[in-house]
Amino acid sequence: MILIFSQHRFYRHLVIELAEAEVTLTGKPKNPLTFIDPTDMIWKTENQEELKFYTGIAKFRNNYDAGKSESDLEGLKALAKNPLGLDVYLHDDKVSTNITATSIKPGKLKVLKVDLTLNVDEEGDFLNSRPD
Repeated sequence: MILIFSQHRFYRHLVIELAEAEVTLTGKPKNPLTFIDPTDMIWKTENQEELKFYTGIAKFRNNYDAGKSESDLEGLKALAKNPLGLDVYLHDDKVSTNITATSIKPGKLKVLKVDLTLNVDEEGDFLNSRPD
């Protein structure tokens, strides 16, 4: 199984697909890619991290919503953990509008650590903030 990140053809929203493919001797997926409904996989696991992972994929599988919600962020966090250790690919729609073995490129999925410090200075009736 592999995880494929792409953009919706018309709306340009994030779309995430779960697929199966045989691999070449060099480890690259080859056609045909068989897309898997992540909700079918939910019934095959008892592991909570895997359940969240599959649910996150399902949330972005047919994504038509331009808005961002807290559940979107939680879904992305569950995906970033990648509890199954799946290889991640990015779809290049310049190669083909369809997701095929030739139109996907290897990618990396990780959570970036954010280190932010905020200083607040009181000047009379005003508070001024500045990042460090």
